[in-house]
Amino acid sequence: MTKPLGAFDEAQGSPNLSALQFLGENLKPDQIVNVATAIPVTINADATGGLDVLVPFDCTVFDVIVQASGSSGSGSVTLSNDGDAVSNAIAMETDKAITRAGTLDLLYTKFSKDDYFTFTTNGAADKGLIKILVVKS
Repeated sequence: MTKPLGAFDEAQGSPNLSALQFLGENLKPDQIVNVATAIPVTINADATGGLDVLVPFDCTVFDVIVQASGSSGSGSVTLSNDGDAVSNAIAMETDKAITRAGTLDLLYTKFSKDDYFTFTTNGAADKGLIKILVVKS
C-alpha cells in the first residue's frame, strides 16, 4: 500500500477523508485484526437449554454486557464455550437494567470462527440484549 499524497492532515493530527477512502478500498477483511468490536445477541425466548450463536471470526472475549428486557426475579445468563463457562451468571433481573460480567475465565475466552457462543439463562422468562465485546484475532 502506498500512502496517497496529502493523506494525513498533520494540522489536525488525524487522517483526512482521502486517507480513509484509501484504507477502505485497499484493506481486505482478513487484514483487519486486533480490533475491538461488539457482537449483539438478543434472547427473546426460553434459553434455559442454551442458545447457540455462530462465531463470525476468530476472537477473544474481553467483556459481556447484558440489558434485561423484562423483569425476572432470579434472571441471569451465562456465556459458555463448548460446555465450559466463560462468564459468571450475569444478572438479568430488572427491566432495562444493564449488568456486566463479574468474571471471565481466561481459559475459555478464545473462540474460533464457526465455533458457538452458548448463552444459557436461569429461567424461561429471562430475556434481553447481550453485547459480547471481543478483539478480532
